[in-house]
Amino acid sequence: MTTTLALTKDKEGISGIINIPVRDVYYFESTYGRTSHIDVYTRSGMYYTMGTMRYLMDTLNSSGYRFSKGDRSASINLDRVVRVDKFLKTAFFDDSNAGCMLTNRGYNTLIKELQQVNISFVMI
Repeated sequence: MTTTLALTKDKEGISGIINIPVRDVYYFESTYGRTSHIDVYTRSGMYYTMGTMRYLMDTLNSSGYRFSKGDRSASINLDRVVRVDKFLKTAFFDDSNAGCMLTNRGYNTLIKELQQVNISFVMI
């Protein structure tokens, strides 16, 4: 059984719900304004959901997934990271150029967590 997230292609939800497997998520970012949206970045594109980043990250981690805080507003799927750029402080995913910028603290935390779970990645 594959765990999926109920997401939409537009912030308003007009496009309807699309179920995306959690394993396909690269990272997600929270955006605050009048409402709390979470932008979810995957191999197939960007999607949206409502809520808080903390709730989503805690729920996924409690369900056996491994997400790490990249900064105050971003959480990274450790299982999707293939490369980390030390100079740019950016995590990259799969064979794409998709990347998530990190704070210095987020970079250090990410490196430690990747090493702890023995995930193979390239540091450049």
